[in-house]
Amino acid sequence: MVLESNADIEVCQAIQQILPENAPHPLKRSANSWTPRRLMRLDECSPGEANDRKLRGLLNKLTSPNFNSISHQITLLINKSENEKDGRSVRQAINLILEATHQSWSLA
Repeated sequence: MVLESNADIEVCQAIQQILPENAPHPLKRSANSWTPRRLMRLDECSPGEANDRKLRGLLNKLTSPNFNSISHQITLLINKSENEKDGRSVRQAINLILEATHQSWSLA
């Protein structure tokens, strides 16, 4: 812990006087600790998971007024599959779109 000022040092000394000698130490974050997915940055995800999250986000924003803009962004995302030999991005996009339409039809 880096102490910034004299006030920080005084607070730490006061805490050490209050706590008993055998007080538990604060938890330390490990390199591979669990992080909620919503807090993970996209560059920390696998490429497939990052595309999945981006596509789900775009589908959640899709409405009639912004259809052209969002559909263009979805097309750009799917076009990234040109470099893939298995067309993973296209299959993933189709699955998510079908899943979204299936859910909306079942809720109607």
